[in-house]
Amino acid sequence: MMIDFALSDAVVAYVGFDGESAVPGRHRDRIADPVLQERVAQVVNHAELREPGNEAQGVLAWAQQRRDAVGRAHPELSGRALDAICALISFEWR
Repeated sequence: MMIDFALSDAVVAYVGFDGESAVPGRHRDRIADPVLQERVAQVVNHAELREPGNEAQGVLAWAQQRRDAVGRAHPELSGRALDAICALISFEWR
C-alpha cells in the first residue's frame, strides 16, 4: 500500500510531533480540513482501543505494541505518523 502523506502529515501535526509542541498532545485545530480531522481522530482512537496491559510490561512497551497494531490496521501511515501516535499514547498514560 502507498503511504498517504496527507493523512500521515496530519497525524504528525495533530500530535505536535513536528516540533511545534514541547510535549505530545491533541491539537485538532492544527488540521484545517474537517474530513481529515475526523480521519486522524479515528486513527488515534484505534490506538487507544485497549488500556495498558501487564504493569511489568511498562507503558513504552505497551505503546510500541499499539503502534505496531495501528500500523497493521493502517498501512497507509508513515513510520513518523506511527511514532507520533506511540509518543502520544505513552505520554498520556504516564
